[in-house]
Amino acid sequence: MAAGSHTLSAVATDLAGNIGASSPGTQVTIHPIAPTVTINQAADQTDPTTGTTVDFTVVVASENIYGLAVRTSPCPGPPAPPPRL
Repeated sequence: MAAGSHTLSAVATDLAGNIGASSPGTQVTIHPIAPTVTINQAADQTDPTTGTTVDFTVVVASENIYGLAVRTSPCPGPPAPPPRL
């Protein structure tokens, strides 16, 4: 999808070929440049840690990001690469 502002909507079609009404449009903006993100170790987090919890903050400095899901999961092995935002 090209950079810029776009309106997305969807239409459902069943197996018989019946076409439903179009959904309301949702406005999205596509940016060609990734945001600047910094991950900071919490002040009270030991380094290196041997605990099962790692405390940190994520700072997105370049722009607002909406709809970013925050998940937690165990990390049994080496750290995985950070997710792309």
